Amino acid sequence: MAGKTQGDRLHDLEAIVNKMHERLSALGNAVDASNTTQKEAGESQHQADHEIVNLKALVDELRRWTQVNGNNALNTDFAVLKERMGKLEAGQEKISNRFWTLAIVVVGAIVGAIVTFLARTL
Repeated sequence: MAGKTQGDRLHDLEAIVNKMHERLSALGNAVDASNTTQKEAGESQHQADHEIVNLKALVDELRRWTQVNGNNALNTDFAVLKERMGKLEAGQEKISNRFWTLAIVVVGAIVGAIVTFLARTL
C-alpha cells in the first residue's frame, strides 16, 4: 500500500465511491419497489436490508482507505503541486517582465529613429 501513487489512490477512491453510488441506487430502487404491493414489500425490504449492509461495508472500506492513505498524503501532494504552480507562475512573470523590458527598448529605438529622421528633414 505504501508504494501506491496518487493516481492509484484516487482510482481506489473512485472505485469505492462508484460502488457506494451503485449501492445507493440499488437502495433507492429497493425503496421504490417496496411501495408497489404488499406481497413484494417483504422481498423489497429484504433487498433493502441487504443493500444497507453492503453500503455500511463500503463506508467502512472508505474509512480504512482514509486511515491508510490519510489526508496527510493528499495534503503533501497538494503542497508539492502548489509549490510547482508557484514556480511556474514566477517563471511566467519573469518572462513577461523580460518581454516588456525588450518591448520598451524597441519602441524607444523606433521613436528615436522617427524623431531623428524628422529633425534632419525639417
